[in-house]
Amino acid sequence: MEWIIISAITLFTVIGISKKIRRAKSTNFIKPVEYDEIQYPSDIGERSIYAEIKYFDNNAKIIHNAYIPIGNGYFSEIDLIYINHCGIIVIESKNYSGSIYGDENREYWSQYFKTKNGKFYNPIKQNQKHINHLRRYLDRYDTGPYLKCHSVIVFGNMSELRNVYFTSPDVYVINEWNLNDLLCILSEINEHILSEFQVNDIYQRLFLTSQRTDEFKMKHVANVQEYLKLCPLCRNKLVERVNTMSNSTMFYGCSAFPRCKYTRSIEYNQYSRYN
Repeated sequence: MEWIIISAITLFTVIGISKKIRRAKSTNFIKPVEYDEIQYPSDIGERSIYAEIKYFDNNAKIIHNAYIPIGNGYFSEIDLIYINHCGIIVIESKNYSGSIYGDENREYWSQYFKTKNGKFYNPIKQNQKHINHLRRYLDRYDTGPYLKCHSVIVFGNMSELRNVYFTSPDVYVINEWNLNDLLCILSEINEHILSEFQVNDIYQRLFLTSQRTDEFKMKHVANVQEYLKLCPLCRNKLVERVNTMSNSTMFYGCSAFPRCKYTRSIEYNQYSRYN
């Protein structure tokens, strides 16, 4: 009887020690990410889009959170880049809800709810900047149809695209549930513009732009915030002002007023405009 009790005590002791070891490993010894290890998007909207592309093409070459250098120590951050035989699909994720209104020629689009509304920078213009920076970065492919870029703006399924107008070729504004159909259409109507070698070569070049440290990302955000404090017309500082003619609402105005009359509403999403 005694040996049964001793065996039971020994067993519980071993189990307890093993649990402590597993707990210590899970909390103190985090496996570092290898340089060439694929990291999945942390943003829920980007993660869902990533999964949708993988469902369409299990061997898809996808880059997420690519930081493309644009000069003077600044970078342009691209949500998702999908490279395949029909070219480069540059995706801007907008995991928004509410009713969306916009025109590709307007500076800002509108987002309406039952009790409030807001504005955000035109995502078509935003993504076109991404593509321009991407073309310059991949300059050796920027000849004729060799670098075919498709601009795809993907809104979350909780949003409703009410009045969204665009006519430019290779520009698409969709809800996420339409992404698979769009990828099928793009693959069918576009011939094999890129060979397998070219797809892999472009992927390898862009993959390096996504391998950024947390310190780098924090510095990027700080640079954007600092940039947004400057007037885009004359580069003087922006200051908060009060509109005495409209319920004392706050807005940003150029410190060089009246020589420069630039103004900007505080609620506008300017991060998108810069980035």
